[in-house]
Amino acid sequence: MKSVFIAIVCLNVCACLHAQGVTLLYKNNLGWNDPLSWIQINTPTGQTPLQRVPTELDDVVINSSLSGIYIFPGFIADAINTDFFVGSNNTVGYRCRSMHISNTDLSFDSPTYIDGAATLNVYTANGGYVIIDSGANVHRGHFLLHGGNPAITDLQILHSSYGTLFSHARWSSLSWDVGGRARLIGSTLSGTNMGSTSGGNIFIDSCIFNAQVFTLGDNSIDTILHCLIQDDITNLGLTFLIGRNAEVVSDSVQIEPTENLSFTTSGSVINGNIISHYIPGNMFFQQEDTAHPLPNILNGSLVTGEAEYYSFMGDLKISGDFICNGSVDAFNDGQSSDTAEVYVNGQPIFEVGGILNFAKSVYVSNCAQGYCHYKLEFFGNKNSNIHWPGGFPVDTLIINKSGCAKVTCDNSLYVAGATRIVSGQLALDPNDSLPYKFVCAGNVDIAQGGGLFLRRDAAGVVANIAVGGTLTDHNAVADSTCAGLSNPYGGTITFYSPLPLTLLDFKGRYAGKEVTLNWSTEAEINTKYFTIEKSLDQVSFVALANVKAAGNTLAHIYSYTDKSSLSSINYYRLKMADADGRFTYSRIIAVKAPANNAIVIFPNPARDKLFIRLAGITQQTAITINDAKGRCIKKLQLSAGTIQTSVNTAGLVAGVYSISFLSGTLKYTRQFIKQ
Repeated sequence: MKSVFIAIVCLNVCACLHAQGVTLLYKNNLGWNDPLSWIQINTPTGQTPLQRVPTELDDVVINSSLSGIYIFPGFIADAINTDFFVGSNNTVGYRCRSMHISNTDLSFDSPTYIDGAATLNVYTANGGYVIIDSGANVHRGHFLLHGGNPAITDLQILHSSYGTLFSHARWSSLSWDVGGRARLIGSTLSGTNMGSTSGGNIFIDSCIFNAQVFTLGDNSIDTILHCLIQDDITNLGLTFLIGRNAEVVSDSVQIEPTENLSFTTSGSVINGNIISHYIPGNMFFQQEDTAHPLPNILNGSLVTGEAEYYSFMGDLKISGDFICNGSVDAFNDGQSSDTAEVYVNGQPIFEVGGILNFAKSVYVSNCAQGYCHYKLEFFGNKNSNIHWPGGFPVDTLIINKSGCAKVTCDNSLYVAGATRIVSGQLALDPNDSLPYKFVCAGNVDIAQGGGLFLRRDAAGVVANIAVGGTLTDHNAVADSTCAGLSNPYGGTITFYSPLPLTLLDFKGRYAGKEVTLNWSTEAEINTKYFTIEKSLDQVSFVALANVKAAGNTLAHIYSYTDKSSLSSINYYRLKMADADGRFTYSRIIAVKAPANNAIVIFPNPARDKLFIRLAGITQQTAITINDAKGRCIKKLQLSAGTIQTSVNTAGLVAGVYSISFLSGTLKYTRQFIKQ
């Protein structure tokens, strides 16, 4: 049904454009600028078909089966430096109004030039578009989509293939500019660069990508369903980028590099797996916007290959397994002889936690490139396992599993900051060769319904833990199958010394578009600095600045002003660091500020309910939900001042939907997936 809809749209567009030009069939491989290569196929009765080079008013058809004319698979351009202009009145280079390639093989390049391809510039502002369908195979070419008309899709590649890769050349690429639109279905696409740096809109379903760089640019709106994204045959690695404020709806996406993987994004949701089969190079996970980081969500598993170096920065939420098949010193900071200067029962803290080659301090300040600081949260209703040779280090660990789903760890687990078990269970099996299975330098907080279970193995060894802060269990009764601190076999729980510092007060005040933070201390001994950290959700925090401590003092007062952009509620905490590398966190405080207009929908994907949160909207709001074919499925009206509501999505068929809001002059549309 979907393909019929697409065909109707294309015919309507073509019918409109034919009124101004003619349709010319490319019937051999003599070259674009040779009149004998072209013949008119929409000739009026009684007139002789035209044979001439296309102009910006003409529609071009390249089809080996049309009218029984066979097109020899070959080259359509005469010179590699010649650009194509589709939907443009540019008088330089080859040009036409539209292009439809079906059931044929061709290349946009010169037969005498072996190291590149021609560029096809597509401008929908003037009605231009390109369709590649019906098993067409475009070997080479660089498509650049300029957009300009939201009613027309610049490029459609349907059940065809595009791009050819060779180890020594940049043969093909696909990029869309601000406003550029692409629809890619059931096709294989290869090229050095796929994507955009800013804006644009792309819909992808059931495709395979072979690329060196795959980018979803700033402020783009993208849908990726049932796709495999992998690096090309040159083994130069895959760089996967999602830009600022990009809205990405995904389902069943597999990202599989074979060499280096650089995953740079912020606030993205990937519904699928990231699997690196055999990486002899490096893997980088980092925040695209370090000043205002958002957690990246992987609704699947992360499985890495034999990488030589891993670096993580920012926040990652993951529902599946976190598996590293790399070496034990993957987090090596270049000083393999380093040992920690914090001790538990006379042993360096990293050694008792089984962490190898991981710098000197509890908070890793000198790890390579500064990418070792990140927060990891496990969510979902299925068990997850951590496998990391030499022990697994993380700044902050959150267990937020549904029901009694468990998180386990094959090797040792080291948390440099806090551990929060919101729901589900952290189940610890002992490592016979290590004194402690789990070392947490900060606080361990077990919420009501969350659990921490110290297990025993067949040899009778029990998992031991060491905690640098406090261990708080909010459950009245421990339950080894799910809730509470369960230690039925008498595992050792060691508490080591806290920081020699007392925080007397910590508060904040909003005035003049700024937040002023004030705190006071007493009994400071060797205190080194305070880091002010900010969050918009009390979960993901970002460091704003360091304030040098007095060091050794009976009492001191500190202040800091946050001049960054504000939302309705801002959350702050202090990270208080000692000279020997230990640190602890203050309580979290909330500071209210004037709310900005905002509409938020969650969760995405949705199952039974889609929640809607509105702020600063004072008029009535009309909400419409449409399916992928544009049919209206639901409508509702919200009274003025409504700040939160929900929509029952249990009866919707699984798929992609759009939800639109209309309130006065405010128009707002987003996509979501119904699982």
